[in-house]
Amino acid sequence: MRFKLLSMLKTHYEAYNPMKVVIFFVQEVMPKCFRANYLPTYQAVMLSLGYIVYLINKVQRMNVKGLKKFEIGEKYYFEDLGLRNCKQHLDYSTDINKLMENAVFQHLKMLNYQVYVGKMGDLEIDFIGIKDKRKIYIQVAYLIADEKTKEREFGNLLKIDNNYRKYVITLDSFSSGTNYQGIEHIHLRDFLKRSEL
Repeated sequence: MRFKLLSMLKTHYEAYNPMKVVIFFVQEVMPKCFRANYLPTYQAVMLSLGYIVYLINKVQRMNVKGLKKFEIGEKYYFEDLGLRNCKQHLDYSTDINKLMENAVFQHLKMLNYQVYVGKMGDLEIDFIGIKDKRKIYIQVAYLIADEKTKEREFGNLLKIDNNYRKYVITLDSFSSGTNYQGIEHIHLRDFLKRSEL
């Protein structure tokens, strides 16, 4: 694993000249830090470098109503979860939602969607996928165990007043494949099998 990672980094490092890395950091990262009134930490610098060599994918936040992209508050998804688990040991009890979101993100990218995280006031939509001027909205949850979770996951999507497709993706086997007020509830396994959304 270590040698594979070093080989991959070497390949990307040769493709990206160090000056481009510095320019990216100065032009993209530093202005955001100054606007937010903080200096970048070691972790922020490493995150930026990981993004540059395609180890980490940055997903911008977008206003659901006006489709305005935000400059801060982006989310990051790993290209290879093994890299994340090398730094932070895997704990399924706390990581399952992150792992599911990462799988959904990777599948959307594989299907050639432009992927954003939706923002609607104080609410967050896990993913907005845009492809050929069509949009899809996706919420990801481990289980819909109670009414409160159901309200949060489906409720956020119900507040979007357009006719684009909406999905809630879970590991629930019982209610998977059902439709709740026009929102498709599907199992992660079935979602990952789809070649069209």
